[in-house]
Amino acid sequence: LKPWTEYNITLRRFYIAVDEEEILPMKVGRAATVTIRTNPSEPAAPKDVRLVLSEKKNLLLEIKSPEFWNGPPSKYRIRWEPKDRRRGSSGYRDIDIASTWTPKQKWTTTNVTLEPGLQYKVFVSAQNSISTGVSFWGPEYANEVTTIPLDPVDLVAESLTPTEVLISWRSAGHSEYFQVSVITSHISPQPLVSQLNINIYIRLRIYLTHIQYYSLFQISSDSNGEEQFHARVIVDSEQLASSEQSLMVDDLLPSRNYTVKVLACTSNECSGKRTAKVTTKPT
Repeated sequence: LKPWTEYNITLRRFYIAVDEEEILPMKVGRAATVTIRTNPSEPAAPKDVRLVLSEKKNLLLEIKSPEFWNGPPSKYRIRWEPKDRRRGSSGYRDIDIASTWTPKQKWTTTNVTLEPGLQYKVFVSAQNSISTGVSFWGPEYANEVTTIPLDPVDLVAESLTPTEVLISWRSAGHSEYFQVSVITSHISPQPLVSQLNINIYIRLRIYLTHIQYYSLFQISSDSNGEEQFHARVIVDSEQLASSEQSLMVDDLLPSRNYTVKVLACTSNECSGKRTAKVTTKPT
């Protein structure tokens, strides 16, 4: 039988009537009927967990009901673990649905507050309950989610020489890398600019907290005549969430207006961009 299901059990007596000369056909006596409900057991796992909206600190989730509750629906438990145990913390939240649930209800919408800029594994399980202290938890449904990083703060771009700009900023929370772009527009072509219309490379001196290393990044020129400098600054997993970053860009053009854009990113999501303007010194 199925758990937590009502069954009608009917019992009838069959007997044989005997006459002195012959055996009569079998007869059926009165029916005795009883209605029972089977005991509850653990519910099935939720059928699906969908990420509806990802914000910097909040995730909006939709949970699809288990196929079988096997008892009166009581609550959902949402449990989370950061993929990198060195960053972020584990936790859980219980969502009470006993007072609002109806048999036609298939989805439950709820939100969870997590740390920005991290990847999490989220587990959701269902609970039924027939009385205080008597309840059953079902198996978990697992899914992976990512929260959006916080925007970088305190972005400053300073021209040190006619060809060098120092970019500095501070991270406001966790992220995996920073996407840095330096863009300029020029109207009248110059001999030096024509040399930049082919793909060449710029050497960036990147300074992280107590760490210096060198990387090569490409310069490209689009159809609008904009030189675009792009760099990806990888965040050391040992760094603090609010660490300071700086990056030196050289081989720029003198007396040019540049716009610097910085975004904090994970493998799936990026923050809003911070911008700063800088003009390189004349020669």
